[in-house]
Amino acid sequence: MNKLILCFILSIASFTSSMAEDMNIESLLEGFDSEPLAPQSNDPQPSVDQLLEGFDESNFTEPTIVDNDKVKFWSLDGFLNFQTSYNYQALQQNDIGDFHGLSRIRIKYFPELSITLPHGWKFFSSVSSYYDGIFNIKNANDFVKEYVNENKSELELRELHIGGSLTKTLDFKIGRQILAWGKSDTLRVVDIINPVDFREPGLVDLEDIRLPISMLRIDYYTGAWNFNFAAIPEFLADKTPVYGSDFYPIPMQPPSLVQPPNPLSDWQLALAIRGSFNQWDLSFHFADVYEHQARFILSDQGLKREFKRIQMAGMATNIVSGNWLFKTELAYITGLKYLSVPHFFDRYDAMLGFDFNGITDHTLSIETTFKRLGHHHSVMDNPPDNQKAFESQLAIRYSANFLRETLSVTLLALLFDPNLDIGGIYRASTTYKPADAWSVSAGAIVYQSGDNFFINGIARNDRIFFETRYDF
Repeated sequence: MNKLILCFILSIASFTSSMAEDMNIESLLEGFDSEPLAPQSNDPQPSVDQLLEGFDESNFTEPTIVDNDKVKFWSLDGFLNFQTSYNYQALQQNDIGDFHGLSRIRIKYFPELSITLPHGWKFFSSVSSYYDGIFNIKNANDFVKEYVNENKSELELRELHIGGSLTKTLDFKIGRQILAWGKSDTLRVVDIINPVDFREPGLVDLEDIRLPISMLRIDYYTGAWNFNFAAIPEFLADKTPVYGSDFYPIPMQPPSLVQPPNPLSDWQLALAIRGSFNQWDLSFHFADVYEHQARFILSDQGLKREFKRIQMAGMATNIVSGNWLFKTELAYITGLKYLSVPHFFDRYDAMLGFDFNGITDHTLSIETTFKRLGHHHSVMDNPPDNQKAFESQLAIRYSANFLRETLSVTLLALLFDPNLDIGGIYRASTTYKPADAWSVSAGAIVYQSGDNFFINGIARNDRIFFETRYDF
């Protein structure tokens, strides 16, 4: 009987197996013209058993039926990691803490919740939380209170947004999110929308230090072009080293901070126009936003810090040619304010770079920025402004994968004013993945003093670091 059923399945695909069990060959042939459709041979016709000879029933599987009740419309992803570092060069500083030796024992939990809503809309949220046990080993009272409060623990809402398509050509997203502008992987020129976490410079790449900010975002698509508009009602400053941190470059407390503006009554605005073409792209950027780092001002109460509003117009492009990726960013920024000279300044920024991928699993990236301040005065070279007429940076990155992409190596050199000296940040790291969800990383970072004021202040922070991570 089973062979007869299989015969029907093979010969008449439109009949189901249940029909095959209820019908025999005669009923199937009922009503057919008795005249042969083609000349018949006098040879005896093969039987069903002969037709199915050699057929393996075990290879036949029933069609898979999807149970919609079991489809997941949500997912919980993220990672859990353990980080530690050892500073082998720092000296004990009794006034602000002992940073020599073991300097971190941190457990971090970073969950991400994604929910698929009707009509293709999506909800996404993420939370950053960590606890650093180093203050249980070293006496927390030996450190500045602000530094302990900033680094002992954290529980912070990061992204929280909902978005989807209003029409075939119009997308909408509202909530805390990241809007990354520009083409550079390391240096920032037109990428000024989101603040960054700069508390430990050089230890983490640019894509991992951007901080979400609340905005209303609209994307319109037409042909090869995308018009991206963002209205930003929230102001957030960069996370910078607090007084008492080993990355705070001067041995005195900063001036008091003027409260950030209330952007609810003065929204920040941003517009990007992007075109994507065959092997190249082009984008134009316009922004009217607050700087994420405070500048010194002189008030009736003395020296203070305040956030200033700036305007930017810029462009960026990528061009692919064989194994090469060439990238450029240009920006004109106005509204800059400094303490030494009481008027506004303009600045011209440029980034040039390339990636070379000519060797399988190996990438070399070189990027450089140039910043020229218009109408510069020599008095601005001195504290508290420390602002030169011309500044440049050079980033050299080499990355490679080995052992079927289970082992990766990254070398990074970030040089400040490379035309004058070789002061900068140097990092080497390697990551091994023994399993899909697990990874182990280790490396070292060196801060070399030179002509840069900031790097000179943290030049004794060289350290080795270790991380084990589980992604879920």
